[in-house]
Amino acid sequence: MKNTDMTISDVEKKLEALGMELRNVRGTTTEVYTRIVGYYRSVKNWNRGKREEYNYRTAYNVPEKLPETQAGPVETPTVIENESSMNVSRIASYQYFYRTTCPNCPPVKSYLSELGFSGNDINVDMDEGYNLAGNLAVCATPTVIFRNAKGEEIFRASNLQELVKSFEKEQAAV
Repeated sequence: MKNTDMTISDVEKKLEALGMELRNVRGTTTEVYTRIVGYYRSVKNWNRGKREEYNYRTAYNVPEKLPETQAGPVETPTVIENESSMNVSRIASYQYFYRTTCPNCPPVKSYLSELGFSGNDINVDMDEGYNLAGNLAVCATPTVIFRNAKGEEIFRASNLQELVKSFEKEQAAV
């Protein structure tokens, strides 16, 4: 019997047989590993609470290319190799990146005001500040970028301790 000569009942029997075969397909169990508390571990070995948390996780797909409105050149930060060569006299201005909810930002702002340099305060909670921070590879607040008269980055610090340490070294060298 050719395939074209099959009757409707033959087709139904064939479909039923394929359906039974499909219902009886058995695969192998896949073991899923994912990150938990800083390291990777099999999900089947997690406690009940962590497994429940895993069910609420959302997987994100990062596009290969961002839309033109979001993409742009990222300026690679130029960080001085030796903090003692910073030379305060080279600093013409600074950019201070902060968030309104950041507990570490006010002490940095206070210290900057004591230094007496001119600069810009940039709130990364605002779209404009967020975009600028992204373009300059600023990944944390507070971050201060010091620039020379040509606008070139000569140094950056991400917390009060780095700032104090750098300027104390400079003061000791004088």
